[in-house]
Amino acid sequence: MAILITGASGVVGSHVVRQLLEIGQGVVAADMLPGRGPILDGIPALAYRRLDICDLAQVMEMFAAVKPDRVIHLAALVGEWYTEGLADCLAQMRA
Repeated sequence: MAILITGASGVVGSHVVRQLLEIGQGVVAADMLPGRGPILDGIPALAYRRLDICDLAQVMEMFAAVKPDRVIHLAALVGEWYTEGLADCLAQMRA
């Protein structure tokens, strides 16, 4: 089983990644960072992919490549409000 975790490089996401790996779950960590970031660097075998969840093409490519059984969505835009971009993203995903 593959579990895709968005926002995996954040504080909450990284803890979820570690907990799932500890119980033997297959995890694909995704975040906007170009690399794993300092919190996830200590997990050598972790599958990491860069993903901007507001880019529908990237999201569709990720789902096609990973084929996750579950998604834990923890991604957030910290410090800024992108209401217009988020609304566009949600509208595209619903279509």
